[in-house]
Amino acid sequence: MVIILCSPQSGHAEVAEVLLSSSPAADASCRDGKGSTALHLAAINGRAEVAEAILGRIEGAPKKLLLEAPDRQGRTAAHMAAQEDHGGVLRALVEAGAEAGAKDERGMVFLLISLLLNVKKSLHAYFFIISRSPLLGSTPLHYAATTDASDAAAVLLSSPSSLPLLQIMDGDGDTPLHSAAAFGSAGVARRILDFALEWGMPAPDLVLARGKGGRAPLHLAAEWDSVEVLGLMLPHAGGREPR
Repeated sequence: MVIILCSPQSGHAEVAEVLLSSSPAADASCRDGKGSTALHLAAINGRAEVAEAILGRIEGAPKKLLLEAPDRQGRTAAHMAAQEDHGGVLRALVEAGAEAGAKDERGMVFLLISLLLNVKKSLHAYFFIISRSPLLGSTPLHYAATTDASDAAAVLLSSPSSLPLLQIMDGDGDTPLHSAAAFGSAGVARRILDFALEWGMPAPDLVLARGKGGRAPLHLAAEWDSVEVLGLMLPHAGGREPR
């Protein structure tokens, strides 16, 4: 193994700094058999101090290339930090310039880090859902709805400019309210409905809107026994049937 790849696993930031400053063999872009750089390994092992040491020793284009470097599955260090729920490493990567829109080979961004760093919600919970059923075309609000991340939804729905988010459909033809209904995410459903009412969007347009599968959020709440979500939506249906 290239010597620089040892320090992220052991957590020795000082060793990384010494190697990068004095050893020609300590190239931060070196990779292991899985295509991982030292930055990937720091992310996987939760070694924020090592990630900071590595990033502190390189600048400009080399730093950008390292932050964007994919492993053999197309994952950047930021993807790995998010997947392993290492918020400290993720913060260091973002502050160093990691691109929030970077995608792995499945087309997955690493969950719009700027949002996730500002809410107290486990990153692992998001990746648990996404890694098993990729939600291509999903917005951050869809992701929040799958895990009832109400605080995340509040951040997303903090401005009237976010109104279009309520009606965007993911790859399955579902809006965020469809997702909230299917996953029983009452907190996010309440945020969505309150936000719509606050800014003048007719709530029936949301609770009765059919997705590509022909079902409205009301249908999904009933189908998946999401009683609390169903109770939140029924008053907004106005006695009408889904279109």
